[in-house]
Amino acid sequence: MPGILNTVFRTLRRARAFSLAALLVFGGIWVGGCGSDSPTAPRPPTFWIFDAQWIGGTDIDGDGYWETRRLAWDADVSEPGLTKSVKVRLYARPAGTTTWTLLGTTSCYSITGASTSDVYYADVSGFPRGSWEFRLDLYECDGSSPAAADGKGFEELAYAIYGAAWTTTSDVDQDGCSESARLYWDADVSGDLTRSVEARIYSRPTGSATWSYVLTTNCYTITGTSSLDLAWVELSGGPGDFDFRIDLYECGGSSPVAVLEPIDDANLHDRCFEPTLTIFDAWWTNVVNMDGDGYWERGDLTWDADVVGSGASTSVQARVFYRVAGVSNWTLLGTTNCYTITGDNQLDTYAVRIDSNVPACYEFWIDLYDCGGTLPAARRGPGDDPDLDVQCFEP
Repeated sequence: MPGILNTVFRTLRRARAFSLAALLVFGGIWVGGCGSDSPTAPRPPTFWIFDAQWIGGTDIDGDGYWETRRLAWDADVSEPGLTKSVKVRLYARPAGTTTWTLLGTTSCYSITGASTSDVYYADVSGFPRGSWEFRLDLYECDGSSPAAADGKGFEELAYAIYGAAWTTTSDVDQDGCSESARLYWDADVSGDLTRSVEARIYSRPTGSATWSYVLTTNCYTITGTSSLDLAWVELSGGPGDFDFRIDLYECGGSSPVAVLEPIDDANLHDRCFEPTLTIFDAWWTNVVNMDGDGYWERGDLTWDADVVGSGASTSVQARVFYRVAGVSNWTLLGTTNCYTITGDNQLDTYAVRIDSNVPACYEFWIDLYDCGGTLPAARRGPGDDPDLDVQCFEP
């Protein structure tokens, strides 16, 4: 083995200008010298993007413009076997323009020599329809070296809200103003793609310009123009007439992909709502039964009416009916003044004095109205409350 090395050395000495460089390659060490034999510093590795290409993609309408596509590239470093950590910045611009916009930067990843097993990619989507150019800048994680890729065409996925409709789930007094109603809509996406979306509902008093946020649905799935993927929400409130707006988002998205407003669909305009009223309970107070025979001389029929909604407040009035026990027909005893109820507040009770000119047993019925309403919004009778069942009075 030493003889072979000496032979190599003697051969290299014949071309002095290359001797030390050759010894570096063969022996992996520097040998000092002077004059033309002085060593030169090693060159740093160079980087390039060997190739970039588009892979797969979605072109729903087949017009040559892609909704989504994957851009892949193979970055290399000059020395065989050398591994470096790199990252890529991806830029885009409309074809024919001069200003590049940064789309994003990849995480650092490793490349080795001219290996083809270290291909990296980025998924590209969401561009307005048109032709685009792209640029890839390759960086060492502590340095840089740019390269470029060709331009391709893209377009956005097309979303739409086909229409809106209502079903009334509660209109007790049948006055056309719902205590609650269900709003339906049909969202579509171009082609036969399936996408996960969510909707945000807004409302405003009819005639107002200011929208108020109401709620956001859970994420749900739509497919193409299928009518089997309807979504709905249950709404209540009021009193008053309201407009509604539906904003459609890709699930988790930050910008709406479709909007349906009253100007687009008359079903979202001028929908009447009123509060949901209930009579929570009825009972007797200030009862007088002087002879203790079970027949009262008088008593105050008292009830607690509520309006659904925390803090909700509305004006109501009640009509009280009676009938002699065993008789089928009801007789109006009287109508209260309008008064205000708030939520499920127990301090807004109302009472009417009951007495009788003849000994008899009676049943009672309470109808609750929106103030000025013509049909009852809530009712409570003997079948709902034993305190409204048979009660006996005497003069």
